[in-house]
Amino acid sequence: MIGLTTVFEQDIWYKASPVALLFFVGKTIRKGFEQFKSLVLPNSFVLAWFLSQRNWLLIGILVGIWVILIFAVAFVRYWRFRFKLTPNSISVREGVLKERQLDLEFERIRAVNYKRGLVDRVLGLTGISFDTAGSGEAEATIPAVSMKFAESLRASIEEKRTELLEPELSQDWAFGEKENLLIPTFEWPEMLRIGFSSGNFLFVATFIGAISAFAGQYSSAFTESDSANQTNLLARAVMWIVTHGHELHAGVIPGIHRTFSIALIFVELVLLLVVLTMIFNLVSAIFQWYRFSLFRENDTLKSVAGLTTVRETRLTLPKIQSVVISENLRSHWFSFFKLTARQSHSQQEHTLVVPLASSDRSSELCQLMFKDATTGLRFDPRAPEFIRISPAYFWVDFFKVGVVPSLFAIGVAMLLFYSVWWILILVWPLLVALVQFLKWRKAGYMYNETAIVHRKGLLTYTLVTLPFSKIQSVSVEQNIVQQWTQRATLEIRNSTQSIGIPYIDINLACDFRDFLLYSIESAKEEWQ
Repeated sequence: MIGLTTVFEQDIWYKASPVALLFFVGKTIRKGFEQFKSLVLPNSFVLAWFLSQRNWLLIGILVGIWVILIFAVAFVRYWRFRFKLTPNSISVREGVLKERQLDLEFERIRAVNYKRGLVDRVLGLTGISFDTAGSGEAEATIPAVSMKFAESLRASIEEKRTELLEPELSQDWAFGEKENLLIPTFEWPEMLRIGFSSGNFLFVATFIGAISAFAGQYSSAFTESDSANQTNLLARAVMWIVTHGHELHAGVIPGIHRTFSIALIFVELVLLLVVLTMIFNLVSAIFQWYRFSLFRENDTLKSVAGLTTVRETRLTLPKIQSVVISENLRSHWFSFFKLTARQSHSQQEHTLVVPLASSDRSSELCQLMFKDATTGLRFDPRAPEFIRISPAYFWVDFFKVGVVPSLFAIGVAMLLFYSVWWILILVWPLLVALVQFLKWRKAGYMYNETAIVHRKGLLTYTLVTLPFSKIQSVSVEQNIVQQWTQRATLEIRNSTQSIGIPYIDINLACDFRDFLLYSIESAKEEWQ
């Protein structure tokens, strides 16, 4: 074992580096913002009323108190933080008013990840986090340690973990090379594709809604008195936009009608927001995925990415529970997928993401992650080998979601309103039929003796791959219609994903369940 005493002595409590104070400040700000969202934002009308009072002295005092509290709490966190190393474990003490101690045995640690901010990179330091099987996030983090110490600690943990693995499992995953590059460093063309296909367009929708509210109130804003407008910030903002926008349009297009000018202003603002959001997505992609690379080190996958903060994520191949290959409309146009591999239910700490991968690259990575378990399986969502779901899946949901609610709504409308407008309700079944048809066309599955691939989607595809050795539960469920038609829904779950195959033959579902349960019980590979 590589000795930890080359950097820190064992069985001695150490304080964090002074640079770690920046880490604790950032952590305290994030927690404060989370509390702000949960307490203040649901009562945003109170916040709006308070700001409308324009008591800037009181607002300044409150902001000053908040800043002082942030730095005070961060300093206490830093001052009370301690960590200790033993030959087989690491202990961490931390807290503000209440101190807690966390002891992590090396054999329980699933992954050791690095996170290096700009200051860390300049000073040759790194933050190191430890993830265990039962945690949804990093269970412990030691900020601002030397790279020499981090590499030494990681090597010690890897050696201890290797000693505990079954000999045949270690041999199966032995690779023979210290490090192998799987995906070369992303360059600017890849960054542009990732940025422009990002799904952060909720930002645009939010501002479009705000602009709609402005447009809906502009007419009443002009009829209000000047004194009322002085207290109505929303009306004043609308007046300024409409007035200056109309003057600009009148200078370019003489005689333009005011109504047309207002509509043109709205369109221009929407286009501006779309462009700004695309720029925002591109900048976010650069900060998050700059110089992304993927490596294999024996039985470990390692990804490295980031501009100012470089994050290194590691996943142990035998412990990967599921792989999801997905696309959205924009990534579909650019012909690439996003691949997500998980070791546990965590959204980040136990997750490795490849933001841009072709169909062939996705297939290669899945075969690498699951070895022989994926023999004969295809990871192209358009592959003809996928087994289609029964058409009963479409018809039952169409009648349940589309036809029955429409008939009920038509009856209520005819009895209460005596109007022919109830005919518009007939549009609902048509929309439901379209959506359910698209979902049925996308649904499918493929399996062999050791893994299953489930396909789903609406306008685009998502593939979920589960190896049978990682499955935790299997169930066969029937509703009334399925009992009548001798069909069932097969539910398969593990710690990270669940898939449901609806309206398959009841005998096939039971045989599948029995086979999976037998595979789990008789598997030679220990569940991890």
